[in-house]
Amino acid sequence: GEVVATYKTGAEPRSIALARDRRRLFAANARDGSLDLIDVQQQRSISTLTFGLSARTSDVALVDPRGLLVLAQRDLDKVSLVDTGSFTRVLDLSVGRAPVRLASSPESDRVFVVESGADAVEVVDLRARALAGRIPVESRPSDAALDRRGRELFVGHALAPNLLVFDASTLVQRATIFVGGDVTAVLCDRRRDRVYVARSRPPELVVVDRELATVLRRIPVSGRIEALAQPVDGAELYGAAPELGGLVVVDLVLGRELGPIRCGGRPLDVLVAD
Repeated sequence: GEVVATYKTGAEPRSIALARDRRRLFAANARDGSLDLIDVQQQRSISTLTFGLSARTSDVALVDPRGLLVLAQRDLDKVSLVDTGSFTRVLDLSVGRAPVRLASSPESDRVFVVESGADAVEVVDLRARALAGRIPVESRPSDAALDRRGRELFVGHALAPNLLVFDASTLVQRATIFVGGDVTAVLCDRRRDRVYVARSRPPELVVVDRELATVLRRIPVSGRIEALAQPVDGAELYGAAPELGGLVVVDLVLGRELGPIRCGGRPLDVLVAD
């Protein structure tokens, strides 16, 4: 529960991704529209790509099998593809309004782009490096996640109260699950058919059973959670809580929040390197 290292990045790091070799960390910076390549062992940024001050990069997804990094450029209405080997910008694709979050599976050729300003999710085919489909959703989608098999896509919303479930291949809607609005983050369990939904009003973690298509429990938390991460053993969840200046820790077995991990500043993203 202690901070052991701090890496300097560009202005307002918004999202992070770790390569499989665990030596390279990528940090997307919202305020100056840049991407840092950080050497974890050297504990410093060794290269920076700049996309422009107006990019407001809001999320990053790493697709290791293709050696690509995908970035959502919120204010440019684009996604950018970066080759992780050469650390060069490969392509920009225009999408709908305000792409804010990305959902991907490590072995998939598809990335799903959550467009909060268009009430839709865009599908990017990485093999063809082109748009491959569009899914209409409800009001102000805020986050999405793929299940552990990459078969289903779950979409939460800031205004609409439903968690929507889609077939990730056919894009056909499979289920609608009431969770409540003000969703800030969605995460699929790494071992079980469960989905975790963070809400800001009230601050809580909603535990959804996919097989039953119902809410199992609602766990109150002490602050707004912007992003979720789960270790491989699946016993706990970590939530980046900017207003608390640290990480919220939730025990999924006991169904309650544990003591927070203080890390200073306003953490906006979290990942588990296991």
